[in-house]
Amino acid sequence: MQHLDVRAQLAVKQRVLEDNLQHLSRLRAETMFRPIHGRLGVTTIARG
Repeated sequence: MQHLDVRAQLAVKQRVLEDNLQHLSRLRAETMFRPIHGRLGVTTIARG
């Protein structure tokens, strides 16, 4: 999956989440919000 386009990766992950929610808890969301993406809270620290 890491070789897919970023949008394709998000779509795959979204589908897995929806499938898992339905399978494990018998829930299906009425409304799905757009996925959050980006480097949220990730900081690069230089080592040296």
